[in-house]
Amino acid sequence: MVGYSALHMAAAWNRVDSLKVLVDSGADCDLKNSYNEVARDVAARYDNRSCINYLDSAGVCVFCPISIDR
Repeated sequence: MVGYSALHMAAAWNRVDSLKVLVDSGADCDLKNSYNEVARDVAARYDNRSCINYLDSAGVCVFCPISIDR
């Protein structure tokens, strides 16, 4: 997982508890990995809906081009 921050890792591994701690601690939610993805994009790629829902409700994702509509 090249270029992943702790926030990206929490989103990839579906760790909402970790996401909450990181976001509450001021993690940079706009930080992109080497694939040009923010944490919300990573959560969407792995279909981690609980992480997606948390990040959406926390209002940390202003622009997320990846859609999870199925």
